[in-house]
Amino acid sequence: MNATDGAAAFDVSETGTLAYMPVASYVTETEVVLVDRQGRATLALPHADRYDHPRLSPDGSQVAVDIRAANSLGDVWMFPLGRPGGTRLTTAAGCDFGAQWTPDGRELLYSSERPTYDVYRRAADASRPEEPLLTGRHDRYLGTTSRDGQLLAYQLSLPGQSDLWTVHLVGDTAPSRYLGNGFNLAHPALSPDGRWMAYDSDESGRVEVFIQSFPDPGRRRWKVSPVQGSEPMWTRGGRELVYRSADSVMVVTVDPEAGTSTLPRLLFAGPYPDNPGWTRPRSYDVSADGERFLMTRVPARRPTPRITVVFNWFTELERVAP
Repeated sequence: MNATDGAAAFDVSETGTLAYMPVASYVTETEVVLVDRQGRATLALPHADRYDHPRLSPDGSQVAVDIRAANSLGDVWMFPLGRPGGTRLTTAAGCDFGAQWTPDGRELLYSSERPTYDVYRRAADASRPEEPLLTGRHDRYLGTTSRDGQLLAYQLSLPGQSDLWTVHLVGDTAPSRYLGNGFNLAHPALSPDGRWMAYDSDESGRVEVFIQSFPDPGRRRWKVSPVQGSEPMWTRGGRELVYRSADSVMVVTVDPEAGTSTLPRLLFAGPYPDNPGWTRPRSYDVSADGERFLMTRVPARRPTPRITVVFNWFTELERVAP
């Protein structure tokens, strides 16, 4: 179960016993913090709220972050770093989430529930109405943009699998399929030089991080995480890749010319929820210089979640939905 929004917060036994967490119980408050490479954390926003998926603006002055309502719906908000006084950027009836800055800091891209998760774009200063970028019958979740701001990598959820696609943000905006292998591929991240794509895949039965050549995926591919890993991001000009492994942030050094990487090492760990699932946007962000990590943190003191158990639920289900 995701600790911040309660995804998959129920289960049913074969005998009809239902256990679930009421939505007001599982949408919990978190803090948004900046963590340095030694694991030292400072508050990026002064107050706790139902935050998720924080994103740091390219110049490091603003934070875009989802704020969930008690019913698990929510919107994308903008805050000046370290200060209160946020502005709500999205106002759709469904759930808006998982924002991504364009490299020039002028726009935010985000997923919006209408009723599938489509991709919209809006000026970061809200000076223009939002515009649809990608719409259709299947859900779409954002990855990252290319360094020049010309290309967006994203994932498209299909029945039984999730594929990686790209779309140009200027000119011809026809989407292009980059990779699909029948498994769930997620969190695509384009390298700064545009030659590699990092992503995670569940093809082995657990989620692991890979790097693959781009735009031709057939030239080179290798696994980065020897065990569980997800949500990769490039840092330090493409010579380093960081990723999540449960509550930890791991790092590998990458040689983009040779197409190789070192064994991972731990940067830091703590009460920072991750999002390993392929239907979840990236849980964190990295500053432009690769020195600070924007994370959500579970407060040391928080209400104990309430679990409700219903016996003979199949009988009740047959009564209300014969």
